[in-house]
Amino acid sequence: MNPFDEIAVEEAVRMKEKKVAKEVVAVSCGPTQCQETLRTALAMGADRGIHVEISGDDYTAVQPFHISKILAKLALEEKADILLLGKQAIDDDCNQTGQMAAALLDWPQATFACKVEESNANLTVTREVDGGLETLKMKTPCVVTTDLRLNEPRYATLPNIMKAKKKPIAKKSAADYGVDLTPRHTVLKVDDPPTRAAGEKLETVEDLVSKLKEAGFYGELTTEDKYKRTLEEMEALKDHMSTRRAMARRSQSASDEWKARMLQAEGELREQKDEHKAVSSDITRQYKTMQTDMGLRIYTLETELARTRAQLDRTELELKQTQEEKEKINRDKDQEIADLKLKKDNMEQQYITIIDRTLDGLKEKIGIARDKWEDKSNAIQSKNKHLLLEFGLNPLHI
Repeated sequence: MNPFDEIAVEEAVRMKEKKVAKEVVAVSCGPTQCQETLRTALAMGADRGIHVEISGDDYTAVQPFHISKILAKLALEEKADILLLGKQAIDDDCNQTGQMAAALLDWPQATFACKVEESNANLTVTREVDGGLETLKMKTPCVVTTDLRLNEPRYATLPNIMKAKKKPIAKKSAADYGVDLTPRHTVLKVDDPPTRAAGEKLETVEDLVSKLKEAGFYGELTTEDKYKRTLEEMEALKDHMSTRRAMARRSQSASDEWKARMLQAEGELREQKDEHKAVSSDITRQYKTMQTDMGLRIYTLETELARTRAQLDRTELELKQTQEEKEKINRDKDQEIADLKLKKDNMEQQYITIIDRTLDGLKEKIGIARDKWEDKSNAIQSKNKHLLLEFGLNPLHI
């Protein structure tokens, strides 16, 4: 991430922590790799991201004017109160995007901000200028570009890095905002600066005057001309000395101011170092705690895995034994069924034999009883015939 943009993200997150801002939306315009930059912003504390995808020839030809138009459209669409961005890129150092975005939005702007404070819905911004510091007060919505001395960006902690993976990143294109990426200017050529001619060291003033005469810079002068030139040189020297004195006073004032700022920066640096040490020790402690927890968790998982494997082996052994017992029972059952079937067949054969014998015996008895009945019946008929004949009756007429 551009270090100026990283400072802007840090300032936006601090505004949210102070309840000045409700939501921080990180925006990046470029190819797919920009999503990693957005993940870094989300890990620092941004709530969500917007990736305006620009790839191929459009990416190589994109210019600050195009980015400023996209950011202006996004600021209006998101109803942003503050458009906070780095003061310049680190590849072309254009330092144009924030200013053009403010012009397109017709919003107040504060560039090169080294301090931002909020008061009654207004922003008080201290900005760095060539002569020192300038303080601006403006209403929101506004555009602010950040300088290096605004803050020290935080380090993203491991939990926040993991949380950033779950935060949403909306994917857009320049066409979604009606921005034409056709270049507005073309680089015709790039030339190296001309080579400077080597100088010549002279031993005396006479040699210098001689060289100047040869070059046509100094000729023969009259006494009056020399006097006038001397007066002009003295006046020029006076002006130069007064200018130097004024510059010295300004330099001394700037030097005192810079000394004060350096002392303040050193104090802030010491505080940041102490804070960094505290954060580093906290991260180290969290890492060691996580490492201990992970080791304990791994040991617990390994123990549970070993116990599960042993239980699985026992279950497989019991299953194997149960399968063998089942196969044995099936074999015994099949053998028992076969024995019962054989016994049944034998009993059926014996039953048929007994029935046949019983029927033969009954037939024989019935034949004997029928023979006896016929003999007895013939005897009775013969007896009755004799009785009839004794009574003088004809058996044929009866």
